[in-house]
Amino acid sequence: MEAAAALEKRERLVIGPRSGSSRRRTRSLRRVDGYGGRRVAVAAAPASAPSVSMASSAVDPSIWGLLEGRSQDLSMRERRGQYQAIVYKTYIKGIELVVRAGAWVVRAGAFSSRIELFDRCPSCPERSDWEHPGPNGRELSTSKRKPFYICNQQNMFDALRARYKWEIWLSNVPHTKLVQVKGHQNWVKVSGQYLLFPGGGTQFIHGALHYIDFLQQSVRGVAWGKRTRVVLDVGCGVASFGGYLFERDVVTMSFAPKDEHEAQVQMALERGIPAISAVMGSKRLPFPSKAFDLVHCARCRVPWHADGGALLLELNRVLRPGGLFVWSATPVYQKLTDDVEIWKAMTALTKSMCWELVTIKKDRLNGVGAAFYRKPTSNECYESRGRQQPPMCSDDDDANAAWYVRLNACIHRVPTGAAERGARWPADWPRRVRAPPNWLNTSQVGVYGKAAPEDFVADYQHWRRVMDKSYLNGLGVDWSRVRNVMDMRAAYGGFAAALRDQKVWVMNVVNVDAPDTLPIIFDRGLFGMYHDWCESFSTYPRTYDLLHADHLFSKIKDRCAVLPVVVEVDRIVRPGGSIIVRDDSGLIGEVEKLLRSLHWDVRLTFSKNDNGVLFAEKSDWRPELVAEPT
Repeated sequence: MEAAAALEKRERLVIGPRSGSSRRRTRSLRRVDGYGGRRVAVAAAPASAPSVSMASSAVDPSIWGLLEGRSQDLSMRERRGQYQAIVYKTYIKGIELVVRAGAWVVRAGAFSSRIELFDRCPSCPERSDWEHPGPNGRELSTSKRKPFYICNQQNMFDALRARYKWEIWLSNVPHTKLVQVKGHQNWVKVSGQYLLFPGGGTQFIHGALHYIDFLQQSVRGVAWGKRTRVVLDVGCGVASFGGYLFERDVVTMSFAPKDEHEAQVQMALERGIPAISAVMGSKRLPFPSKAFDLVHCARCRVPWHADGGALLLELNRVLRPGGLFVWSATPVYQKLTDDVEIWKAMTALTKSMCWELVTIKKDRLNGVGAAFYRKPTSNECYESRGRQQPPMCSDDDDANAAWYVRLNACIHRVPTGAAERGARWPADWPRRVRAPPNWLNTSQVGVYGKAAPEDFVADYQHWRRVMDKSYLNGLGVDWSRVRNVMDMRAAYGGFAAALRDQKVWVMNVVNVDAPDTLPIIFDRGLFGMYHDWCESFSTYPRTYDLLHADHLFSKIKDRCAVLPVVVEVDRIVRPGGSIIVRDDSGLIGEVEKLLRSLHWDVRLTFSKNDNGVLFAEKSDWRPELVAEPT
């Protein structure tokens, strides 16, 4: 324990000054002893945690090198304990792995009521949660999602596909506090081996579908699945709102923090609903400006009126001009003293931001109300304000800069030129997924060197061909077992667009050092986020069914090592899940070697003209657990 504590103290993250004002601004950080540029601090395992038998775990020495290079002064036993920390965090929710990823430590001062700076992977569970089985384990349900398998490994996905929103294995997400706290609101219930999700929420006890229809009937401009396609749900809980919006042809980016309500986002992903672990703190959300058609907050407990309205101004940044903010909270419809004061503050703030209060409606069945605000489509109101508060953002404030950029309590001007992004509402869904956005023009050079509109069309056609000729049939992917998909290097989102007719959703990731194509992805009715693959992704372990990496490793190898990224892939993918890698032949070989060392089943590799394809499936393997000698 002393050695682990010493290691943790020695490897505290050191954050240096930043420079630059673009979205790609990077941090000046001291590298942590050769860990490929990833900044981590490994905490000690719980006292009850079993140790790892190095002799039987059969891990490639290159992975042992994750710690070998920084532990020369420690004994083998001490290094084995550190290896245990990495292994358990990679495979099992057992070790705190603190990663510099955005927002979790309360900071004193101007933002003392909000959270910032560090992101945490799930905290150490009880011993029972460590006991994940290997291939001969006693209960496979601890490592697999209910729609995939039952305990005897029988594949039940087809029978349960229609019920993905309803139930998951309790042993997959062994948290019951939400049942105690929110059971009366129909969030989640326990039934034997399962967690059941009746479809309710704090503001829609009688079901999400009724509430969704109530919102559409309240304002004509909602038009789910046509005009309104991409939604942001703040403080999503277990994401029933976003899950049921799929039935209205709407994709929802849901997010919530890891707070006293435990693993809300983990439950959402286990249900097959898109969600990320995030907070509204002192940094911008990892999305471009003018991205979402509608933003929703149902009792999300965010103090919108505090700190000069900084958090509501962040929603203003990511909300499309003409888009709606739906606020369903007690200040809208109750008259308690605190609610009245919050409503007054919110009214003053939204007026100063030139938001139009479209209407306030009461849902009689659920006994709640919702206020509907619309963001302006011109700058006339901003220019006519007697008091310029909140102020307009400066011209050098890039509204799309979102990676480690601090919140700025200001308003960005609304684009009005015909060729500016956001000046016009996108075409109705699904037309918008196929056609280049109107603001792309031939004077712009695309990602692949052609004129931007031509580049867009060529990319879409390319991925449709690949999907039809390879991925859907010839590659060996069992699409009946796939729900949660990630494109790790998305470009225009052509891969996700080609999957539009499949019963899946795709998280499109645009790397922070790549051309900024995420606004295009949102404009075509898809969603995604910015990320740096030299860091951990903001999700729980074992939450994605399929990862797709198109020339990702060749693009990042000059900034960070391939090995930690492959280990992160292993953390994200659930047992039985898979990855498709397209890259240079040499890197395909390197990735294959690392995946095999992690006991993945490499199903296919193919190389031609220095380009290669790899398809691999994650196994149920775990390091053998043995008792530590006393």
